[in-house]
Amino acid sequence: MAQICQLEASPALASEGVNMDSDPLMVLLVIILLARFILWSCLGTFVDYRLSRRRPSKPKQD
Repeated sequence: MAQICQLEASPALASEGVNMDSDPLMVLLVIILLARFILWSCLGTFVDYRLSRRRPSKPKQD
């Protein structure tokens, strides 16, 4: 009578919830996407910098 409610972890929950090993391909995909995002943002900043730095044209002589 002392143990009325006994909680046990199910094997499926223990194998999926406790196991934190990631798939190596998923880790590689995340690294590639992160690198692509960083490079894309740096390239966008560089292009904006180059386009905003226009050389002043010679003044028109009337």
